[in-house]
Amino acid sequence: MPDWSGLLQVVYDNDDLFDAYFAIKWTGEMEVARESTATVEESADFFVVDLGISKTFALNDSIDLTLRAGIENLFDDYQEDYEAGIDRDPGYIYGPRYPRTFILGARIDF
Repeated sequence: MPDWSGLLQVVYDNDDLFDAYFAIKWTGEMEVARESTATVEESADFFVVDLGISKTFALNDSIDLTLRAGIENLFDDYQEDYEAGIDRDPGYIYGPRYPRTFILGARIDF
């Protein structure tokens, strides 16, 4: 668990145009146990930037369709010393949860 972390999020809501969000998540340095070398190491800090946009369309008086698109981890930040292979330490993970991920979605509300 890092000693420090932070989140900055900007949300734009406009029913006439579109809705959008922009978020920066920062995770500070932390001590991480590395079983493969029986050491405790200081991790690097990292940033994750997410952004997205959505638009809601009224299909009739009681049904709305919302379309959305976004990118999570925009700059594809990752744990630089992530281990791979059969001898990797499965507990030595501290970086962003997901690689760059593109999101497309639709929702119907009635």
